[in-house]
Amino acid sequence: MNLRRLGSAVTLFLLFSGLASANSLGLTLLTWPDIGVGGIGVNYNAATHLLTANGFAFNYNAIYAINGGQPNTSGTFQLSASIDNQGVLHGGTVNIAGNIPGIGAPGAGPTLLAGDLFQFGFPNAGGDPFEFRFYHLTGTLASTYQQHQGGVSAIITMYGTDFPGNFQQDFSNTPFGGMADVGVPEPASAGLMLTAGVLFIGLYRFRRV
Repeated sequence: MNLRRLGSAVTLFLLFSGLASANSLGLTLLTWPDIGVGGIGVNYNAATHLLTANGFAFNYNAIYAINGGQPNTSGTFQLSASIDNQGVLHGGTVNIAGNIPGIGAPGAGPTLLAGDLFQFGFPNAGGDPFEFRFYHLTGTLASTYQQHQGGVSAIITMYGTDFPGNFQQDFSNTPFGGMADVGVPEPASAGLMLTAGVLFIGLYRFRRV
């Protein structure tokens, strides 16, 4: 395969990969999720355009347990978003509270991470995941996230939403049916471009040998 054909193949691959998930943010985590969240109850009201998701924050970096200030209790996860019937985000907030041993002040569940939602993605055909990006972060863990437009930002990738494929009707999941990962985002398209670039350079060098 010559370099021109390889370039055309990579372009087509990237194009159709993007078209396959037009409404998705295409974000993946760089590492294990910084915060693991489970037991999420998701509800959407099509008349008020309000999506809520409430659950438990149970670990940090997949190692350290998060508690709510009392023995054998988890931290909390609360998300509220205004999403119209076309699936357009018009604002919202997220708050994750709890204690991590050795991080932050002990006591009754300080804020670990909170911020304003500014980007939302979802699969065209329904199902999972919901993707939220948020910034203007505050909380004990805020400084661990990357810079974005003058502030730090992070993502929530949420599963088990029971999304029917549109926002023109109410929907909710089974109690405690959802889970979410919170972490630093990496655009999937950037990963594809990096992979294609490495392949392109490798073949170029091979042809010159």
